[in-house]
Amino acid sequence: DEVRVEREWHGFSIEFEGSGSVGILDPLAMIAALTNAFVLVGMSTLAVDQIGQLISEQFYDDKYEDDGEREGLESMLAAMASEKSPGVPFDPKALRLMNEVNRPGMSYETAI
Repeated sequence: DEVRVEREWHGFSIEFEGSGSVGILDPLAMIAALTNAFVLVGMSTLAVDQIGQLISEQFYDDKYEDDGEREGLESMLAAMASEKSPGVPFDPKALRLMNEVNRPGMSYETAI
């Protein structure tokens, strides 16, 4: 009382065979891989920027947020170059000691 089932399988058969040399530097392959990496990073940045523009009108304002840090650094550089206090990135007369209620009070020059 055995039941015998015969099946025919149809489809594709894909086989991979490894080849090549290990430990040999191929400059052309390296340049191609680096180029592909940079192109993929650039394309992904472009895609994210395009999608961001479609979703939000202020995308670029958020992406390149200017919180005044550059102006602060430029004023520090200008103060360092001034003749009043050479090499110091701020005006020493602007320094104030904090009082009990965390408000600027007496200057350091007066305290000394």
